[in-house]
Amino acid sequence: MTGTPRSGHAVVLGAGIAGLLTATVLTKHYGRVTLLDADRLPNTPGRRPGVPQGDHVHALLVGGQRALETLLPGIGAALRQSGAVGVDMGADFLLGTSCG
Repeated sequence: MTGTPRSGHAVVLGAGIAGLLTATVLTKHYGRVTLLDADRLPNTPGRRPGVPQGDHVHALLVGGQRALETLLPGIGAALRQSGAVGVDMGADFLLGTSCG
């Protein structure tokens, strides 16, 4: 599609991480992209009623980080500047389960 004017309209349902990344990719192929979500999206970071897992610990593994960097160059540095912390999952992360 290099050099081809973008036209058309894409609609993405859901403003979670998958929806946001999908919308990002679609902006390269469509003239207009609309993102719809059941929640009213805040202008600042905060809890959303439709995202009960939002308060859980989240980790971005290296494969996911590489994929994000491909779609959004510089995202790793931006995340670190915003307070994200890099860890070695094998050395720095302790996981406890009912199995031990």
